[in-house]
Amino acid sequence: MYDELVENSFYYSPPYLPIYGYMQQTKRWPMLCLSMMEWDSTETKARFKEYAEKYYPTMNSSELISQVNNWPNYRY
Repeated sequence: MYDELVENSFYYSPPYLPIYGYMQQTKRWPMLCLSMMEWDSTETKARFKEYAEKYYPTMNSSELISQVNNWPNYRY
């Protein structure tokens, strides 16, 4: 059931799980934050792409990056 919830989360919400997992691997407590300035770095996006392809191989990593890039434009 958990795997199904995770899978459906990619289709019905922004990719919170991949970006959160990536942040947990690259940051250490208490700095568990990924700023937009960091995200705008080409290096960060390249490392996220590698992470996404390793841990979420069924997802299109370029699409995940595109979704995260659109977060500043997201409206409730």
